[in-house]
Amino acid sequence: MEKFLRFRAKGRIITSFLLIIATTVITLLLAYSGIQKINKTTQQLSLLDSYIYTLGSFRADFNRSRALSISLIIEKDVSEREKNKLLLKAEQEEMLQKIDEVEKAISGFEQIKNSFAQKKDMLENYIDARREYNNLVDLGAKDEAAEYINTVLSPMYNEMRDAIIETEDILLQEKNNLTKLNTESRNKIIFQASLMGSILILLTISIFIYLMGMLRKISREIRDGIEILANSSQDILSTITEMSTGASETAASVSETTATVEEVRQTAAVANKKAQSLLDSTNRVKSSAHQGQASLNQVIEGMERIDVQMKKISGTVVKLSEQNRRIGEITASVADIADQSNLLAVNAAIEAAKAGEHGKGFTVVAQEIRNLSDQSKRATLQVKEILNEIEKSVNETVGVTDESKKTVETGKDLVSQSNEVIDILAGNIEETADAAMQISSSN
Repeated sequence: MEKFLRFRAKGRIITSFLLIIATTVITLLLAYSGIQKINKTTQQLSLLDSYIYTLGSFRADFNRSRALSISLIIEKDVSEREKNKLLLKAEQEEMLQKIDEVEKAISGFEQIKNSFAQKKDMLENYIDARREYNNLVDLGAKDEAAEYINTVLSPMYNEMRDAIIETEDILLQEKNNLTKLNTESRNKIIFQASLMGSILILLTISIFIYLMGMLRKISREIRDGIEILANSSQDILSTITEMSTGASETAASVSETTATVEEVRQTAAVANKKAQSLLDSTNRVKSSAHQGQASLNQVIEGMERIDVQMKKISGTVVKLSEQNRRIGEITASVADIADQSNLLAVNAAIEAAKAGEHGKGFTVVAQEIRNLSDQSKRATLQVKEILNEIEKSVNETVGVTDESKKTVETGKDLVSQSNEVIDILAGNIEETADAAMQISSSN
């Protein structure tokens, strides 16, 4: 029965520490999975921001190539016109190259990929129409070229511009979805870490209370053994005193002394047995305490790894904020260029009005430049809206990351306190084991 009770006590201690280890492993696995998911969505967000910026740059190149095409019918200097032709050709090649790069990059986004294929076909048709326009310019048919701009190129340009804006809207929607998913993942990690940390702390406290109860029981048994030894010693002293009262009572006293000594021997044997049992129990408890310390050290290491991952996420968010600031500077420059282009268009329109019939070509050019300026302003406003969304997402990410770091630090402090408590308990158990060993040796 005693062995059965010992086995049950040892089994409960081992089961408790196994629960702590299992809880620690589950917490680390959940945290690692969540962090991996956050890293993946953060990378996708960074890629989407890059795609949005590339499309904005592509639209600016598109407007610049359109301005170069218009300059071919108003430029009188042949060498300058040839130079603009070469620039236009280079711009077209660069636009095709950017389109290919974006098409490869968005291969993982099925919705964007299908829509983007149609935009690529529209761009190729537009470039073919530009080549036809260049042929008219080479033949010197400026009026026909101006008419070709109004009837063919302008409608195709407007359609292409709307298609690019539509793609930017799709990318922005995809970015908002990823941002929402990222926020949900971070909140889930915080909740899981808090829940598992609370369970771990409750388990540690329960084991501590159980071990303290066992220690009190062992101490009580030691006190009982000491009392038995003290009573036996008192009986021996009384017997010796009685022996000195007279020779007449010697025989009876010797008999009583023999019986008392036998009782003392039996009592000492029982005390020795209990002391040995106590020593075995304290050794088992000490081993379990060491196992608990090892488990808590693993918990601390796991939380430190989570802290490192949180710091990496914080660094990624800082880099994203810096990219957002740089895009804002580029947007301000584009807005300034748009204002200057608008002023240039007004001056060109005034000069065209002064020239009368000969200034019709300038009128077309002025109108086109004004259209380009208005489109640039609209593009700038859209980019500003995108930047505001990015800044809002970055601020939310920073806030959630800070909360996660605080939660991890709190968990580390609580586990460290539990480790200190187990250290104290292990010290008390060792003192108890020493006392039991002394009792066993004295017998």
